[in-house]
Amino acid sequence: MQAPSFHAVGHEPILHLDLEITPPSIYGQEMIEVHFGIQADFEIVGGYTSNQSYAVITMTDATYATIYDDVQDLLRR
Repeated sequence: MQAPSFHAVGHEPILHLDLEITPPSIYGQEMIEVHFGIQADFEIVGGYTSNQSYAVITMTDATYATIYDDVQDLLRR
């Protein structure tokens, strides 16, 4: 049994990012993983008939560049 698909629109989202080091037992060596989550007031939109759920994150080019630069800085540490 599969949960029903849905479409949700987030208003004034906040992006949460963190980096974690995996234990060597998972990949044979330590790896850096980037985890992210989005916190927002979500509105569930009706009439979504696809059998596949997905997420679309939109932002300005300047916001994307800032996030990209910040993640690159964290990975260089």
